[in-house]
Amino acid sequence: MAEYCKLVTVAKSEDSQRSTKKCNTMSSFFSGWWGRSESSKPDLYLPRLRSVIELITSQKPSLDIVCLQEFWFHEDVIDLFDSQLDENILAICPIYFNDMNRRVILMTTHLTYRSHYIDQYLRMSQIKKVRHEIDSYQKKNKLEHVPVLLAGDFNGCPEDAVYHYVVESGFRSSFKTVHSREPGVTHRLYSGEEILVDYIFYRNSTSSSVVPRQSMVLPEEYSDEEWPKDFTLSDHRMVMTEFELQTQESNGQTGKL
Repeated sequence: MAEYCKLVTVAKSEDSQRSTKKCNTMSSFFSGWWGRSESSKPDLYLPRLRSVIELITSQKPSLDIVCLQEFWFHEDVIDLFDSQLDENILAICPIYFNDMNRRVILMTTHLTYRSHYIDQYLRMSQIKKVRHEIDSYQKKNKLEHVPVLLAGDFNGCPEDAVYHYVVESGFRSSFKTVHSREPGVTHRLYSGEEILVDYIFYRNSTSSSVVPRQSMVLPEEYSDEEWPKDFTLSDHRMVMTEFELQTQESNGQTGKL
């Protein structure tokens, strides 16, 4: 499916809480999921993608940010998403709050699938490049004090070297922070194997931090311990996290946005 990173504004405080969601839309060229290819059949892929959008837009409170993976840049698909969703977020960018002085940096990525042993080395090279881009972006724009959200399909489990590298780079899994564990399953392979590969990580600074308040795998009515048999919108399930942004005020107290 797609990876969504959603930042949602909650009415409780004008701009203190946001939610991040990631979603993998699943390429329409893939044929293994239903034993068919959709790319030449808009009567198949458009209804499925409309259902994906409906799942995104039905969330309450609404999603502020959606990070899509395996997005097909086909004209009718682009038109569909543009007509239903307000914004697209690509690669790396700052997310500004109402007063423009408080912000977070968001980056989304999709690492190589491990189909060969060499892919493990390729994935490590990719995640090191991701970290370099984040660090360089912060340094270039003097944003070292700004928290970072990193969402995506990492194609690896928590025991994986890439996951450990992300954690060693100062990031924490938002789902694990909330639940003291990772979800059981976010991806179903064409072989039928059910695995965890999708995460929303965050990294705080000394002067500003994001605090995960809730995190879940969508659709919420299904357990995250196994793949729901009747869920066929994608081969990935969406991960959603609601964050609260906190800043260190001049008097040393923590203030909510």
